[in-house]
Amino acid sequence: MGGSQGARAINEVVLDALPALVAEFNVVHQAGAANVEETSNIASVVLKDSRFKDRYKVFGLLNTLALRMAAGIAGLVVARAGSGTIFEVASWGLPAILVPIPEDVSHDQTENALSYARAGAAVVIEQRNLTPHLLAAEIRRIMGDSALRAKMSESAKKFSRPDAARKIATVLLETAIEHEPV
Repeated sequence: MGGSQGARAINEVVLDALPALVAEFNVVHQAGAANVEETSNIASVVLKDSRFKDRYKVFGLLNTLALRMAAGIAGLVVARAGSGTIFEVASWGLPAILVPIPEDVSHDQTENALSYARAGAAVVIEQRNLTPHLLAAEIRRIMGDSALRAKMSESAKKFSRPDAARKIATVLLETAIEHEPV
């Protein structure tokens, strides 16, 4: 998942790793609306002779329902580290590999990713270190270790705060009622 605009750096590495990935896994790739045609064309060339090419599905931007459906069948998410993305992935209870936008562009994604990793729910790969081999190796490592996946999944669920909006609304209402003129 590269977000609504995609993430060219992630897309390129996924495409380079694609033959190895589809040999073992199904890959649902949200490439970004502006990148979907190019990504799809490159993937069709990369996977031309692969007997596993049907294991790869590329989308520009998954709507809410499609994203939930994809999450329902996923075992792992590779994504950027925006706070919205992290809390969404956490709500799904899925292990993650996070590739934050480089710090010179955005400090918050690195902080978000490291916070989520410290919670035990993710592995962080800095974009400058992201290679097809490393991505495939990390995916294999996590997917091949059911105890690690379970631990990361549990950590994700603990990190998630599905009742946060209700708690904030309750505090706001209680505060407003306390300060209501008598």
